[in-house]
Amino acid sequence: SAIAEMRAEERQLGREEGRQEMNSAIAEMRAEERQLGREEGRQEMQESQQEAARNFYRMGLDIETISLGLNVSAETIRQWINQPSDEGK
Repeated sequence: SAIAEMRAEERQLGREEGRQEMNSAIAEMRAEERQLGREEGRQEMQESQQEAARNFYRMGLDIETISLGLNVSAETIRQWINQPSDEGK
């Protein structure tokens, strides 16, 4: 009957819309996870630079040289050197 055909068509359209919604939700979730990964990567890089700055300073390098070598401002290097490290976490 015409009603049965219409219902079948609507059900098929609903399935397709459901798939699209799921795909959108999955894409959004993946984008969020990528963003979190980028943030974690930046944090890890900064922590590595901080550790290197402290090590270079302990080795006797001056702040300007460390700044040039790490491509980080001298003021930031000073802050890193003067803040307590997270050693022994």
